[in-house]
Amino acid sequence: MPSCSRSQGLALCQVGRLVSCDGSSDTTAADKLKEANIDTAEKLMGNFMVMGRSEEKMAKWLEDVCEVRSVEAKKISAALVEKGDKICSM
Repeated sequence: MPSCSRSQGLALCQVGRLVSCDGSSDTTAADKLKEANIDTAEKLMGNFMVMGRSEEKMAKWLEDVCEVRSVEAKKISAALVEKGDKICSM
């Protein structure tokens, strides 16, 4: 997995840490998000916040718009819920 540099902000290579690929596809969730112009974790979190912090809506959006596999979409959404809860409780 490529390393993240600070100049990238919170790079999507960190998304790879949220999901484990079973090797069935050469295209990763991070690649699919980049294709959908979601190239930073900030953009990903922003979309999640716009969707009302709904885990279900985010997972569906990741599957439908970004074409991320269901298992990966659910893992990413669950991680966003956890992070969103921390941000919103500050």
